[in-house]
Amino acid sequence: MEIYNITHGVDIDGMSSAAFLVHYYHMPTKNVFFAEHREDRFNEMLNDVKGMRARNGLIVVSDYAVQGHAVERLIPELLRLKKAGNKIVWLDHHPWYDADIKLLSRFCDIVVVGENKERCGAELVYRFLCPEDSFGKKLARFAHIADFALDADSKSQAQLIKEYALAIKYFNLLGRTQRMRMLRSTIEQLASGRYKNKLISKGYSDYSSISREETKKLLANTAVLRVGRIKMAIGFGSKLQSTSACLSIAKKFNPDISIYIDTHKQHPSAHLRSIKGVDCSKIAYAMGGGGHPQACAFQIRGGHNFSAASVREKFVRDLVKLGSGFY
Repeated sequence: MEIYNITHGVDIDGMSSAAFLVHYYHMPTKNVFFAEHREDRFNEMLNDVKGMRARNGLIVVSDYAVQGHAVERLIPELLRLKKAGNKIVWLDHHPWYDADIKLLSRFCDIVVVGENKERCGAELVYRFLCPEDSFGKKLARFAHIADFALDADSKSQAQLIKEYALAIKYFNLLGRTQRMRMLRSTIEQLASGRYKNKLISKGYSDYSSISREETKKLLANTAVLRVGRIKMAIGFGSKLQSTSACLSIAKKFNPDISIYIDTHKQHPSAHLRSIKGVDCSKIAYAMGGGGHPQACAFQIRGGHNFSAASVREKFVRDLVKLGSGFY
């Protein structure tokens, strides 16, 4: 049985989900495709799915939540793949709307989705599809710590998680052909169990070389405000890994909620992180996004030109107004 995987393409959890399938079932990495919530990357993934000619195979979607119109756009392709004799399994740990789960369940053989605070996406793939052994336990633990932003088991593990996260971000800045090659190579490294390798070290180094200057720009363009009972810091920048950017904001300004606005010209987005006890996902869901209570994101619609100070200031005011209704 041939296996295909559609996985979240921007983090360790998504890469590890695919690595389990490569390691245990020898799935070729050419059968891995990457999903994101950014509209252009969603369209790219949808075109990849349309190009699938799998018959009597297994399609695994991992670490990826969709909602509303995105589900409806995927349905025709899922139906086509089902008619070709394929089994479809969807495993995800992010919050979902009940209506989307109900609709998706009509076209999938196994659906395990919805917010899971105990297991990340890779751990669901391991639990439901893979045998239990020392390799799997190690990779599941690695993905769990990375995705839930927990304290690492050792300094060396903490450094590896940092290097993977930032290398993956760098790979996602590349053009499609090179990006696909680098992300698939990352999966191969995780599947081999050789976490420390030249590919990740080089990606981490390349990211670090651009992040220093970009972080300075971010912090220079961060507004700190009181929103109801909480302190919020909103920074504007580009090319930065979202968790790293929010950590930089948090370290300098010590807010309850750190928000990184990625000012990508065609596809800007907002990434939120909060301290325990403060649910920043209320803002993300109100803006059409999603995620977890302490880590979430949303796409920014409406053609904002964030190079203009007046546009940035208005966006901050709108976020503060929205946040004042929650906090």
